[in-house]
Amino acid sequence: MAAIESGTISEMIKYADDVRFPSKQDQKNEYENIQDDISETSLEKLVKITKTEYHAIIKYKQNNRDSTEITLPVIKKDDGWKIIVGEDIK
Repeated sequence: MAAIESGTISEMIKYADDVRFPSKQDQKNEYENIQDDISETSLEKLVKITKTEYHAIIKYKQNNRDSTEITLPVIKKDDGWKIIVGEDIK
């Protein structure tokens, strides 16, 4: 979440599998063009689903609007834990 607030693209890509993009390069290109100001990120809750999957409930502000809460899957993969973006859980 610190990577999102600071805009550190390499860290965002390292810890996220963004299913909206077919490649890491496409993901990087899109992230470099993000104009949204995301702030006040917090992990509200981490719910264990299995030993290799959790659901992260994340709260954040975007462009100084009211807070938004989303639930994203967090999956253990060969190269570590990844937040799966573009597949939020309702």
